[in-house]
This record gives sequence, structure tokens and C-alpha cells, in this order.
Amino acid sequence: MTDPVLVTGTARSGVTSVLARLQQRIPAHRFVEASGLAVGETPQVVVFVVSADAPMARSDGALAAAVTARTGAVIGVVNKVDDHRAWRRVLAADRDRLAGIPWVTAAADPRLGEPSVDDLVAVLTRELTDPDLARRAAARSRQADLDAGLGELEAERADVLRAHRSTRTGHAQWRHRLQRVRLELTHSARQRCAAVRADLLAEVAAMTRRTRPAVEDRVRQHCADTLAEVDDEIDARVAELTASPVPAPPERAIVAPAPPRHARRLETQLMVVLGVGFGFGVAVVMARVAARLAGVPAVGGTVAAVLAGLAVTVWVVRARALLHARALMERWVADAVAMLRTEVEERVSARLLAVETARAVAVDRRLAHMEAELRRYPARRRSFDPSATDFVVTDR
Repeated sequence: MTDPVLVTGTARSGVTSVLARLQQRIPAHRFVEASGLAVGETPQVVVFVVSADAPMARSDGALAAAVTARTGAVIGVVNKVDDHRAWRRVLAADRDRLAGIPWVTAAADPRLGEPSVDDLVAVLTRELTDPDLARRAAARSRQADLDAGLGELEAERADVLRAHRSTRTGHAQWRHRLQRVRLELTHSARQRCAAVRADLLAEVAAMTRRTRPAVEDRVRQHCADTLAEVDDEIDARVAELTASPVPAPPERAIVAPAPPRHARRLETQLMVVLGVGFGFGVAVVMARVAARLAGVPAVGGTVAAVLAGLAVTVWVVRARALLHARALMERWVADAVAMLRTEVEERVSARLLAVETARAVAVDRRLAHMEAELRRYPARRRSFDPSATDFVVTDR
């Protein structure tokens, strides 16, 4: 089935009567009104009918431009010339308003006499038999698509600029959300660091010489786990702010220096001196007590006192060394948690700054892309064959 011929026009211009006369005169073609077009169906020829009672209004010109945007040929018809004596003035005004298309007169349903559509039939037959009709229709369709894309692009550009420049609505509200998320993430990160510090100090307080390596490993593992949890929380909150992925800044691992394994020489000497002194005092006291007890050999009491003093000395030195090691570990844990807190706060700030920057860059790139497309439009418009589009309906 060939493409239909669309008969349309202004209100009360006699569109239905013109369609009926054309169907009688040219039965080989299908004539339809706008409501008779199927979805996606494009007419190759449009017959635009106006009344001879008055010149077209600007809205009528806009209607003609809209319905003829994709057609291969357009014919203007001034109908009802039998009823209106001033039809010549109306024809001249309409021809001036819609330039570039052929105009004819008609009396499709006269009150007296026979219908007069011969001029219309002649022009329409000439257009339908034109071998370039299909080519012109295809070119006009592509041009209409380009014009529609241009309109959508300009509207989108206006919306982006309006949203970007608005300081009272969208942008300000988004910045407020960003600041609230930054505060919430920073508070959550600090709370995590405080909880980790409390847990690690409790482990250090119960640390022994044998469990010290395990405690060190747990400190590092706790820091790594906290970093991972903070990163996951940041990712979740960033997803609430923007739908597009935001590249995360390069991560930096927390490298805490290893805790000191041994006390300094002076501290070791002091622990030994104190332990020996304390043990010697215990030995002397026990020796005197044993000497006053009846039935206890002097040699045995002395040996027992020496052994007791030696045991006390060893215990004091080891206990003091363990307490010193715990103190060193507590300071090391405090330093490690401080580094962890600094790192998580910097990650929160860096990620949210990246989100804000990415949003601004995305808007700039989007606008730059639109500007480039708009600059290319005139060249694309000139690429169409003028012979295929020289009948463009021009609303003057």
C-alpha cells in the first residue's frame, strides 16, 4: 500500500469535503485526515486547507509547519471561494504567510453549481507522479529529526543551566545534604575509632609476654577492619548523593611503626637494681626471723632466706618489665588509633570533595557536549540537499 495523502487544515475550512472530492477524482490513492494516520505512518503529500473567509492566523501557520515537517510535498488550498468574494486578498495573504509551496483555490462543496477542484487535482497529480517525491520525503524526515533533536537539546541545556545557577533550590539543597552527610560520616568514624581504642586498651591491660605478638596482630587487624567499614559506609552514603559512580581517591595504608620490644638500658638497670634491693631486703628479714626461731639451723635459715630473696627479685624484675611493656603498648595503641582517626577523617573529606568536584565537572562536561552539538547543527542543516527541502513551510 502506498503512503497516504494527508488532508488537513484549519477549523471550518471544509477539510472533509475536500478529502471526499479528491478521493472521487483520484481513487488510486488513499486520502486520510490526521486522525486516520496510523502510528508511525508519514504522508508523502499534505493538502493543507484554509477557508477563504479570512487570512490565516499565526497559530494556523504554526499548525501547518507542524503537520508538514516530514512530508515530501505540501499544497495549500483556499477553499470556499464560492462563498467569499474577497478570496483573492485571502489567497495573497496566505501565500505570503506560507511561502515556498504551491497555492490553489477550490470550492469542494458549493452552495450552487458544481464542485471546483480541478486546479487542486492537477497540482496534486503532478506532485504524486514526481520521481523525486520519495527522496524529498526522506530528506524532510531526517531534517525534522534533526530539528526535533535540536529543540530537545536546547530545552535540556536550559534546564541544566537553570538548575546549575539556582542557589535557592536544587544546588543549595544538594550542598546542604552534602554537609550533613560529611558531619554524619565524620561522627561515625570517630565513634568507631573510640570503640576500637577502648577494645584494644582492654586487650593490652590483660597482655602477657606470650600474648604480645597476638595483640600486635589484632591491633593492625582492627585498624584494617575499621578502614574497610568506613569505606563501605562512605560508599553507601555517596550512592545516596549521586547515581553516577565517583572514582575514589587512592587509598593509603596505615603504617604504624612497630612498638619497642625492649626497654632502654637505663630503665633495665633501674629495674634490676630495684628488684635486687627489694629481694635483698626480703632475704635479710627472713634470715633474722629464722635466726630467732628455735630449732631452725642457721645454715638452713640463711639458704631459705637467700632463695626467697632471689625469687622476689626475679618476680619484681619480671613484673616491672611486663608493666613497662604494657605501658609501651598502650602508647603504641594510642598512636595507631590516632593515625587511624586521622586517616578515616581524611578519607571522608576526600571522598565527599571528589563527589562535589565530579558533580561540577559532570555539569560542565554536559554543557560542553551540548554546546558542541549546537555548534555542529548549522553544518548538518546545510548538508541537506536544498532541492529536497526548498518547499519548507515558512510561517511569516
